Amino acid sequence: MKRLYDYSWQVSEEQYRSYPAIHYSLLAAYDKRGFDALYEQQESTPALNFGSLVDTLVTKKDEFNDIYYITTKPLTDRELTICKYFLDGYGISYWEDIPTKTYKEVYEHFPSNWKSDTKDKYIVEILEKYYDNYVMYHDKIWVSEEDYLLASSCANKLIDKLGNKYGPISNAPFYYQYKFKTELNGIEYKCMFDCLVVDYNNKKIYPIDIKTTGKPEYDFARSFLYYKYYHQARLYVRILKNILKDTDYKDFTIEPMEFLVINKDKQKPLFFKFKQSFDEGTLQLGVEIAKDPEDIGREINEILTNKLELPLGISENESNDITKILEDDENKD
Repeated sequence: MKRLYDYSWQVSEEQYRSYPAIHYSLLAAYDKRGFDALYEQQESTPALNFGSLVDTLVTKKDEFNDIYYITTKPLTDRELTICKYFLDGYGISYWEDIPTKTYKEVYEHFPSNWKSDTKDKYIVEILEKYYDNYVMYHDKIWVSEEDYLLASSCANKLIDKLGNKYGPISNAPFYYQYKFKTELNGIEYKCMFDCLVVDYNNKKIYPIDIKTTGKPEYDFARSFLYYKYYHQARLYVRILKNILKDTDYKDFTIEPMEFLVINKDKQKPLFFKFKQSFDEGTLQLGVEIAKDPEDIGREINEILTNKLELPLGISENESNDITKILEDDENKD
C-alpha cells in the first residue's frame, strides 16, 4: 500500500503559494469583497503573523530556525527601513563600511525639523546597534521573544489536544502540511492540510485545520461564518476525495472537516466539526447563504482566464441596468 504522501503534491511551500490554482483564500475573498479581491495582495497583520508562527511550531517545528529569528529587540519600522535600505541599495555587509555621505538618502524617515547632525547621530546609533545583525538574519521572519514564548505555549496545548483525541485511534503518525492539487470539473484547485490523521485499522481519514483566534474559542461558529471557513472545509474534502478515489485509499472514509481552535491568551483549545463538509450546492448556514465553492470557482476562473477588467455582468460599452445589478446583488446575498 502506498503512503498517503505519495499521492500528495510534493512541492515547497513557496512553490505551492506561487502556483496559480484556485484556493480557499481566493474563494473567500471573492465571495466577501467581489471582483477587486482577485487583484489585491493579502496584507500581513499581527494576528495572521502570530497564527503562522503557531502553525509552524505545531506542523513543522524542525523548520522553525530556517524560517524565524527570535529577537529580544524587534526593530521599529524606521530601524527596519533604514537597515533594509542600505543592504538592498549597497549590499554592504558591515555598518562601518557605509559611506556617511549616503546617510542623507534616509533623512526622510526622520522629523523634517531635525538638523542633519541630529539625523546622522540617530542613523549611526541605529546602524551600530542593528545593522550587522540585520544582515545576518534579514532573510528570516523576525519574531519577538515574547511572541515566541506565547506561540510555543499555544502550540504545546494544540499538540496535546490532538494527541489526546487522535493518539489512541491513530496507528500512524499525524501527517502535517500535506499539499494537494486537482481538477474539479475542468478547473484546477489546490489546498494544504494542517493535519491529516489516518486510522488504517478502520479505514478513516480525519482532516483537521488549526485556527488561532483573538476571540474566545467557544465563539468559533461565528468566526466560521464571518471568514467563510465553510468554503475551506468543502473545498478541502472535495479535493482529497477526488485525488484518492482511484488509489489504495479509495475505500477509506474521509470524515467531515474539523477545526482545532485556540485563543492565544485563554489557551483552552476546542474542536469544531463541520458536518456539511460534503454537501453540494448552496447551503443555508444560520443567517448565511453559502454558495457552492465550485460555483464561485467558475466565476473566478472565467475572470482570470479571460483577464477581465470588469466584474461579470458589467459591460464596458453598453449601458448597465442598475435595477438588474441590484437584483443580482440581492440574489447573491
